[in-house]
Amino acid sequence: MSKPILHYWKGRGRAETIRMMLTAAGVEWENGPYMKQPSDMEKLKSDGLLYFGQLPLLQWNGMNMTQTMAVVRYIAHKYNLGGKTIEEAFKIDMLAEGTRDFLTPFFGLKFLPQEAFMKGVNTAVDRYLPIYNKELTTSTSGFLVGDCLSMADVCLFE
Repeated sequence: MSKPILHYWKGRGRAETIRMMLTAAGVEWENGPYMKQPSDMEKLKSDGLLYFGQLPLLQWNGMNMTQTMAVVRYIAHKYNLGGKTIEEAFKIDMLAEGTRDFLTPFFGLKFLPQEAFMKGVNTAVDRYLPIYNKELTTSTSGFLVGDCLSMADVCLFE
């Protein structure tokens, strides 16, 4: 099995959940050359490596994998971080997607006036954190779902 190579801009962004999932799964991986300018990404596009023309890109076992949550789910299924039953898998997926919704206002930091940014953040905190708090306080295992680490835990940690 080849070592996965992750291509992204220098920084956390949408690739961070993939990095954390690979680490949680115990998979040794490496960063590809960081994208430094638009022409770096254009090269990946012109080579046909970016399915939707955007990063992150994980190259692994002959596949060019894009779309953050699709990659995260792939890792979860491959390394048993996606639940033991279909019901657990659904709840894990639902909670993981909820963390993506929770993070959405934080991506506006560079683009919104501070007042609008803080309003979005406060709304997200008030809406989402009580849900995760309830799940964790009622858990007997310390994990969001079931009795072991899952994709939902990794997404919430990020």
